[in-house]
Amino acid sequence: MSKHVLIVGDDKVGRKLISRMESAGWTVPIYLDRSTSLRRVVKLLRRRRLALRHFIKMALAALARPDVSTGDYPAIRSNADLLDVLRDESPDAVYLFRAGLVIERSVIDAGVPLLNVHCADVPAYGGLAAIPRAIDDGAWSQHATLHRVVERIDGGEVIRTEPFEMRKENSYRENEDIAYDAGIRLLLDELDGTESDGTESGGTFKQSLDVEHGQPNNVGQAFSLPINQQPGKAAPQCTRGKSHIDCLLVYPQLGSFDELLRDIPLSLIYAATDSVKHGYNIEILDLRLHPLDWREQIDAHMSAGCSLVGLSVMTGNPITTSLRVSEYIKSKYGTPIVWGGPHPTILPEQTLENESIDYVIRDWGSKALCQLIGFVKGESSDQYSVASDQYHHSSLLTDNSLLALRQKILGLGYKENTPDGRAHIKLNAVQTCFEILDYRDLPYDLVDVTSGAGFQPANAINQQPGKAAPHNYCRLESGELTLPIFTAVGCPYKCTFCMSPAVYEKISGKKWIAHDVEYVLGHVQHLLDKYDFQRLQVYDDDSFVDLARMRDLLSEYVRRGYHKKLKLDFRGARINELDRMDDDFLELMVEANVELLAIGAESGSDEILDIMGKGITVDQIIRVNRKLSRFPSLKPHYNFFCGVPGETLESIIQTKELIVQLIKDHPGCYLGVGADWKPLPGSVMTEQAVKDYGLRLPQSLSEWAAIDSFDAKKIVHPWYTKKMDNMIGLLQIAGQLLAGKVADYR
Repeated sequence: MSKHVLIVGDDKVGRKLISRMESAGWTVPIYLDRSTSLRRVVKLLRRRRLALRHFIKMALAALARPDVSTGDYPAIRSNADLLDVLRDESPDAVYLFRAGLVIERSVIDAGVPLLNVHCADVPAYGGLAAIPRAIDDGAWSQHATLHRVVERIDGGEVIRTEPFEMRKENSYRENEDIAYDAGIRLLLDELDGTESDGTESGGTFKQSLDVEHGQPNNVGQAFSLPINQQPGKAAPQCTRGKSHIDCLLVYPQLGSFDELLRDIPLSLIYAATDSVKHGYNIEILDLRLHPLDWREQIDAHMSAGCSLVGLSVMTGNPITTSLRVSEYIKSKYGTPIVWGGPHPTILPEQTLENESIDYVIRDWGSKALCQLIGFVKGESSDQYSVASDQYHHSSLLTDNSLLALRQKILGLGYKENTPDGRAHIKLNAVQTCFEILDYRDLPYDLVDVTSGAGFQPANAINQQPGKAAPHNYCRLESGELTLPIFTAVGCPYKCTFCMSPAVYEKISGKKWIAHDVEYVLGHVQHLLDKYDFQRLQVYDDDSFVDLARMRDLLSEYVRRGYHKKLKLDFRGARINELDRMDDDFLELMVEANVELLAIGAESGSDEILDIMGKGITVDQIIRVNRKLSRFPSLKPHYNFFCGVPGETLESIIQTKELIVQLIKDHPGCYLGVGADWKPLPGSVMTEQAVKDYGLRLPQSLSEWAAIDSFDAKKIVHPWYTKKMDNMIGLLQIAGQLLAGKVADYR
């Protein structure tokens, strides 16, 4: 029987839980968490970590809630107290309910699993004031969650959930009580299982302990039993390094920019995470490094056998190379092939119509890929419970049928033979939460990050014959190793030309979730510990939604001295957010050694900006540019593109006039003017172009590949006139000249 300790918040909800346990005769050691003080609450309010309106709602509900009396229990007020409990009790696990203690690293590193009950979906509604935030968003369907604390109290690997439904017509307190009752049910069910001596039942966490013969899992490890793992049987050893590959992940050649902007294949690293944790032998092949001998590279990986090949595919030219690779592998080896990435996420049926593609994974693919590998290898049980979303975990599926398993893999699409022998495309349910992975689990070592060995440039700029590139992954042949990082996931905006709103539409709750500051900085330190690199590229769709949070992040980044080691670039900066930044904020960015800000200006016409759904004006763009000109070390890279549905010759001329104004006001800015608008599947603008202008969309994968505006024939849309097309061409040429002028200026 496992020994557990329970840490309960010293409030009415906590005492309600304790009262139920006392009535049932439970003997679990209980400690009351009395760490929260009025001073801390005031501090949270002042820092805007807790909204005043939410605090008032919660306070009034707490005052109105009836209290119950319980026995006397010892209290903890600090991490030092909790460490004393771990030493004195020597528990197998600690469960936390309504605990307000800010867990420090020393407690996590003590090695005793900390399992927290949070009465809302994690990560979408992790953190403070979860219930009022969910109500504000109209997210009435929620889950109480049990998760392991790996970095902060309300974030980590979710291992068990309890669904509940709030109602719009209820009072706030009634909905809060529904949520807390779900959390109490979840915890009591879990503890009831962990106190059982049997092996066929019991809590999720107890079963994970059984697998490892009573030894707690390491921080960040999943608790669920791996595929084909029986209770009480030792987990399989990692097979990496053996000849047979469980899955080869291929990053295709993207096009002419491969030799200029070459970042590590982060999408494949994320996709491989759960499979590597499970012990599958995963390899990554980046074909951008092998444009001349890609077939030989594939043969070298496939020669000893491979169970599955996966490709990450974007719309445009990457489809061409991905099809070429898929057809080669399918004809020579017959290996099952799965496509993931933006294009198959939006157009799964059309993608699966191609005979060289067996599966697609929509949206995020780490857990789904791990499950698919198990399926193609003939393993009949499941590492994760996939009944409703990817954060629900369990030990084993009750139905061991492989076909039943395939039907439950979230986001999977596949072909199923009908009785008449024809292939019918089936699409499983999709994920409704962002797939957020622990940075310590990301298998960066699958990629040769730092060396330039093996890179064979086809036509690299300034590349001498026989001379190795400075790094496999760098930008503009600068010689600087650039590593990407996420500080947030999602995007709250709805630009009509972008496919992200269609991707994030299915997400339950907020469409933009920021990682905790400590988590982000921990990731930075993790990369610095592993690699000698010079530049950090923030990959977020949007980084500056919450300026107060970003101010905290940059301040701590500077305090830790990272600005002295790294240049910092941001891929997602918006005009409206830059417009809200004061001089103190911009000075902080200068101090943090921020260099490049990629900014979507898009057009010089207010009418076109409205069509794009940008939520900005031309005057804002000019104002922001003039403000940034006073901070010359911050280098804005403004992106423009032309030819959107509704574009006219007059609006293109307005874009030209804005470009001239920007370079006049800020000679150090960079102007990216090179692309015709291309229809992205799933975007509102693409649908509007079909409806209003009779645009014919590609009807096959090969046709979608041809719309790439840099690597295909010049795009000419039905609404173009000869003069419009000529003006767009002039702007594209001018953009190249202006880029050269900026380079000289620097």
